[in-house]
Amino acid sequence: MKNEELIALYQQGERNFRKQNLSGQSFVGQDLSGIDLSGADLRSANFTNALLQGANFTGIRAGLQRRKQILLLLLLGMITLLLGTAAGLVSTLLNLELRSFTTNFEEVTAGWAVLFILLVFALVSVLEGVIAGFSVFALAFGVAVALAVIGPIFSTLINPIAFAAAGAIGLAITIVSSVSAFTIFTTVAAMAALRAFDLRIVLAVPVIYTLVFAYIVSITEIVTSMVMVVPAVMLLGGYVGWQALQGNPKHRLMRRLARSLVIRWGTSFRGADLTEANFSHSDLKNVDFDEANLARVCWTGTESNQTTLSVPSSS
Repeated sequence: MKNEELIALYQQGERNFRKQNLSGQSFVGQDLSGIDLSGADLRSANFTNALLQGANFTGIRAGLQRRKQILLLLLLGMITLLLGTAAGLVSTLLNLELRSFTTNFEEVTAGWAVLFILLVFALVSVLEGVIAGFSVFALAFGVAVALAVIGPIFSTLINPIAFAAAGAIGLAITIVSSVSAFTIFTTVAAMAALRAFDLRIVLAVPVIYTLVFAYIVSITEIVTSMVMVVPAVMLLGGYVGWQALQGNPKHRLMRRLARSLVIRWGTSFRGADLTEANFSHSDLKNVDFDEANLARVCWTGTESNQTTLSVPSSS
């Protein structure tokens, strides 16, 4: 049934639309209070800001349409492959960049400094959240740049090589922090989206990523300590992603950003008035209830997952 037909019948007084296929239909802002959609297929339907007081959603099918599931899986597969390729290329370019602008001493110094900073970044990210972790990069970059800038002033007192090394460290931190941000956010997003289908598929992200990364690095024939930066960040991204999907409050922002990838493609009740609505025995995986009025809603026997917004954990 098309949305126009349902709205027209509803306005004529009809309320019974049980077991109708409304997949992918839009009812944004519509007043459908008291409607009976029990057993209906509402996958990828949009009820944003709709009035649904007392509506019956018993036994509905919600979430992602089959074609959108396939499209999203293909998209995430491509992202994972590109992520691995980009990681390998960036690791190679990082080494080439440092070798082009630095001496061997500066390169080695920058390499060890970045690995140490990366270790602190990982520790802070695990303990306090990945957003706080990026402050480590910002602080280290600021110190390195400051040393490089004031170098000429104190060059007669201190070995200028130290300031050159500071410049190399600043360059390395810039590249590594950018790679870290891209890698972590993409890894978490991919894990969140894949978890919407099957938790076991999440394992495909690091596996595919690592294989592609190893291949790119092997054909470039550049293997130094700096090459380990990207896979280390990828593993951190995987850990952060897992913790975010498990509801760790330290990674709340990451969880929200990641699951929005799936939520936007699933069934949306964002901002809807669902007062006294009944969702008993419904499949509510990948459904957006953000900012909805959920007063006295019945959740008996519902099924949801970590990508569903606002459904009580006791459901």
